[in-house]
Amino acid sequence: MKNITLLTLTLVAAATASAQSSLGKPGLSYDRLGVSYITGDDIKGYSVQASALLGDSIIVSGGYQDSDFKNLDAVTGTSTGFGLGYRFGTGAGDVIVSFGYAQVQAGGVDGGAAVLAAGEEMSVGIGYRQMINDALEFGVSYSRARQEVVAGGVDLATGLTAFDGSSQSVNQFGGFLRYHATKSFDLTLGYANSDSSDNWSLSATYKF
Repeated sequence: MKNITLLTLTLVAAATASAQSSLGKPGLSYDRLGVSYITGDDIKGYSVQASALLGDSIIVSGGYQDSDFKNLDAVTGTSTGFGLGYRFGTGAGDVIVSFGYAQVQAGGVDGGAAVLAAGEEMSVGIGYRQMINDALEFGVSYSRARQEVVAGGVDLATGLTAFDGSSQSVNQFGGFLRYHATKSFDLTLGYANSDSSDNWSLSATYKF
């Protein structure tokens, strides 16, 4: 189950990091479109994420992720989600309070069985973002997520099936270091942790 829910974690962490910003400060932006390569203990893949500022404080975000599971023979998964955040200016940086929702599906073959899984996640989080200098920026985030997953398989030799559901609440931690190469382009190294599993990401983002 942990492998499936890592897809959702990475997506929500990426969306939250993209959304955190500080109005009027050089280099920080809300209106963003980016792509990421992701690798971790159990998965590797890519994601596409976007965020936009509505008014002075409301932030909306969304994303899509496609991943392969490292510890399974040939199982892939996709995840889609969105986020809604509110920005509080705190002087040097910004605090963002956010809500996230995501759905995940996975399927493939592992050890002679057809594997299927589906799930969803709802999370509430808080993050902080600040410029270090004119070119470098950092951010940290924490969220508490409720995850519902149904997973199982079909034995390809016997036709026997087995499916089970699980529900759990997990703590999710994230952080990033961002380099603003130009006013319209930046590169980001991100980290996310959930249930003692680690993911790293490298992102390229266009600021519009």
